[in-house]
Amino acid sequence: MRGFVLAAMGLCLMVAPARSVDVIFNGTIADTCGLALSVPATGTMTLSSDGSILGSDQSGGSGVLLTVTSTGINSITVGAPTLTASAPGYSTAGQSLQIGYVGAGLLNLVNRAMGTGSSSFSAGILGVTLSTILINARIVNANGFTQG
Repeated sequence: MRGFVLAAMGLCLMVAPARSVDVIFNGTIADTCGLALSVPATGTMTLSSDGSILGSDQSGGSGVLLTVTSTGINSITVGAPTLTASAPGYSTAGQSLQIGYVGAGLLNLVNRAMGTGSSSFSAGILGVTLSTILINARIVNANGFTQG
């Protein structure tokens, strides 16, 4: 028995110590993009002092915060604003529907001044993005707005 123990100890002494090596593996991370509105998910539009602008960018108004999470390079399109309802007697003649936004975090270079039409920007510019974007909207109408 003593011989067996000595032989086993001898084998242990003959084994070379383990070496560390790099292990290379390849994989693919799918492009993903998530959008979430902050709570509350609605902004507030207020009237300008001259009565020609109804917007979230006016004093007392508030825009909406959108959180963007993205892996890979994704494109986000912000559609042109539309008017879905208005007070009786409101004239849409001469109105301009506008939207603008500014990014924070990794998307701090995303900035669109108030304007009409849709626009797009890239998310995941650096591969991974976790950012917020402040979105404002307004209606400009030189004819003014009716109550309601």
